[in-house]
Amino acid sequence: MEERYAKLFGQLNKETQSHSKRVAKICRYLAPVMGIDEELAYRIGYVHDVGKLYIPSRIIKKSESLTELEREIVDLHSYYGYKMLKDMGDGPEVYIPVLFHHGFLKPRIGNEKAVLTEDMMKSIYVIHSADVYDAMMNKRVYHEPFSLEQTLDNLKDDALSNDNIINALAQYRCTESKREKTISYIYI
Repeated sequence: MEERYAKLFGQLNKETQSHSKRVAKICRYLAPVMGIDEELAYRIGYVHDVGKLYIPSRIIKKSESLTELEREIVDLHSYYGYKMLKDMGDGPEVYIPVLFHHGFLKPRIGNEKAVLTEDMMKSIYVIHSADVYDAMMNKRVYHEPFSLEQTLDNLKDDALSNDNIINALAQYRCTESKREKTISYIYI
């Protein structure tokens, strides 16, 4: 990954770094399903939470439920990430999916309406689904891991996912489990 991303990434807490690496891998895996470039998908996944650099660490690391205000503050990370990446010279194919990876509350950027191409929408579906999948399947400070069935059921009800992505994520879990067993076998 580019040096400028590595510097930003190194400033994130370890949990966010690990999450972003996993999400990037999932995005790369999902890219062919949606017909988007694998390296672009990986890059979007890698930097999707970079805006958390502007969120107070006491909120990011909080182990109990967030207050409504704290949740609103955390939700700003998508906008902060968008601004950072845009200011760094990234193109809209990267910063627009980062902006909308948690949904479309208001598809506006300042006073301008966001122009979302078909490829941007595909990237948004991929990053959103990968982010939700990883957040649910892994232990977080505020919850234990959800089962694969619970995670996929949640995504089925999600407007920013689709059957192709859900089917691919079901296969991804199987692929990852087989890979982990193989790695364990090789190193034992």
